[in-house]
Amino acid sequence: MKTIYITGSRRYFLEMKSIKSSLNEKDIEVSITDKKRDSEDVSDEKATILRSFKSIDECDIVYVFAKEGYVDRIVMAEMSYAYAKNKEVFVSENVLDGAAQALVTKIINPEELLEMILSGNIIKKIK
Repeated sequence: MKTIYITGSRRYFLEMKSIKSSLNEKDIEVSITDKKRDSEDVSDEKATILRSFKSIDECDIVYVFAKEGYVDRIVMAEMSYAYAKNKEVFVSENVLDGAAQALVTKIINPEELLEMILSGNIIKKIK
C-alpha cells in the first residue's frame, strides 16, 4: 500500500485533516503537514521545512490540497523537493503558479485519490 503525505497552506489545515481521516478509515498510511508556527523566527520556518522534507522522504505520494489553486511558498518548496526526489505530486485543483504546475503528476480530488489508491492504479512518473 502506498503512503501519502498531505500538504497545503496552513489556512486549509482542517480540510487536510479531514482528507487524512478519510484515508485512515481505509487503512491508508497518511502523514500530514506540520506547519505549526510558534514564532516569526526564520529558524522556525527552517525547522518546518526540514520536517516536511523528512515526511516527503518517507512517503510514496505527495498530495497537495490546493484550494482555488493556491499554494504558498512552503508548499512550493515541498512540491519542488518531492519532484526532485521522484515522488508523485498530486494536487486537488489546478495550481495557479506556472512553475508549480510543471511539478504536478495529476490533478485529482480526494475521492478520486482514495479510489486510485484502493484500486492500485497509481500513475508512475516518467523520467
